[in-house]
Amino acid sequence: MKAAWLIAGAVWLFLAGCGQQSAQDESAHDKPAQDKPAHDKSAPAATTPEAPTATRRWVAPPPANEQRDAQVAHLLVRYEGAVGSHGVSRTRDQAQARAQSLHELCTSVAAFDSLTREHSEDQRSRDRGGWLEPFAKPENPDNVLHAEGHRLKVGEISGVIETVEGFHILYRGPLEFASSRNILISYQDSILKRADITRSKARARALADSLHARLTQHGDDLVSLARNFSDGPGAGRGGEVPTSPRGVFVGSYERALFGLSPGEISPVVETIYGFHIIQRLP
Repeated sequence: MKAAWLIAGAVWLFLAGCGQQSAQDESAHDKPAQDKPAHDKSAPAATTPEAPTATRRWVAPPPANEQRDAQVAHLLVRYEGAVGSHGVSRTRDQAQARAQSLHELCTSVAAFDSLTREHSEDQRSRDRGGWLEPFAKPENPDNVLHAEGHRLKVGEISGVIETVEGFHILYRGPLEFASSRNILISYQDSILKRADITRSKARARALADSLHARLTQHGDDLVSLARNFSDGPGAGRGGEVPTSPRGVFVGSYERALFGLSPGEISPVVETIYGFHIIQRLP
């Protein structure tokens, strides 16, 4: 599907890269653990927690032809022998008990978010609050994670669910998109590894701070500064980042972007690519 946010993923691959799931990881959600119940029968039913009043959200409508309509975050507890459980020594029973204990603490959306950032063992999504890319209702009912995510109502937290990766707690949120502009100031030892970038990390931070001051204190134009200074792939377009949903950016960038109101400019944000100044667009 040529939806805008899929195009964005191709254009903004260096930011989305750490958020994408590998083909192997995706297949891990396609079926429950072998010879084990896909659903913990003793787990509490889905609940609708009270949304935190201090959390501000601006929800943009998805593209008209968008079919991937479930936006889900998850908290994952792994056990030895589960897919992706490298270095994990706890048993399945211990993992299930830990997941149940964490579930009892998920009394609100804010609590779920905090617990996910601190305890989830999905390294891909933990730093962005466990958010996964939006997905469609699965045709194959054995795709446990997607099937359970679709069964939830927006605002609900699931019971404890088992897949071959371990035990999950899901939260279904509103499908949220954001458009933005971004100035990236990278440095020599960043993950970009570009030969034309020779500045140190300290110099990169100093330049980012200087540009942020020009934007917020002197009224300079972000489009112009992005074209002249940004190391990002959208520099020639004035730092434009195409409209994208949650679940595709690295954690600190995504948290900053979705925490902004339209038109607002972020503080300097650090990622593995360098230092960013982000403006959320209407």
